[in-house]
Amino acid sequence: HICETGSANIFWVKNGHIFTPQSNCGLVFGLIRNIICQNFKVNLVSETWQSLQEADEVFITNSIILLKSIENMK
Repeated sequence: HICETGSANIFWVKNGHIFTPQSNCGLVFGLIRNIICQNFKVNLVSETWQSLQEADEVFITNSIILLKSIENMK
């Protein structure tokens, strides 16, 4: 199941909905992740790599880069 990257929290968008892994999956708390979850309707889910491959958009967040879109996932 998806948890996070080596140095960032991960989000993906599918059909206009934002998704990120549930906090209980073992991910490290992220300040920017928390801000996004508080300010947007984010679905906390338990998903596999296939969800990222089928996503319309994937982005990562951390305190250094803030937010970065990931291109060419497919």
